[in-house]
Amino acid sequence: MDNSKPLNIEKIFTHISKESSTDELPKQAAYDALSIVLDALNATVGGIVITDQSGSIHYANMAFCHMFNYKSDEIIGTDASDLFVTSEITSIRDVIEILDISNDYKSEFAVEDNDGKKMYVEVSASNVATGSGKIVGRMASFVDITRHKEIELEKERLIDKLKDALEKIKVLRGII
Repeated sequence: MDNSKPLNIEKIFTHISKESSTDELPKQAAYDALSIVLDALNATVGGIVITDQSGSIHYANMAFCHMFNYKSDEIIGTDASDLFVTSEITSIRDVIEILDISNDYKSEFAVEDNDGKKMYVEVSASNVATGSGKIVGRMASFVDITRHKEIELEKERLIDKLKDALEKIKVLRGII
């Protein structure tokens, strides 16, 4: 393959998604394009999963596995909602409905990792579609916001303590 020309990934994906594709593009170019996309997915610091329409996980990047303390082979083929069972989430439809309620397709969840450790994540999602536009699944991106949430909760506790102290000072001033 000629490395001096940039790969037209969209053209290659369109080509390989056609049911009656011809060999107008070399298979190596398609493999190279897919390799680039997989490298990009695995290099991101955000956890990414791709499911089919029923919620079965078909792909999880390394960041997702690390974030939630899973090995890839432990979660491929499992229902995504099984990983995040909470009072709000009992099925992949719950996840999709929660995400779709938001205008920007982002939401925050309190979840547990594989060891039962509570964490907070920001999740954004989008449909996965073929070149012809047929929706075949869902992709979700997870960002661990636990540290930010802990700081936010600590800030709220400190504000409550300060308000309580201020009330006590007002009472003492009234007594004096």
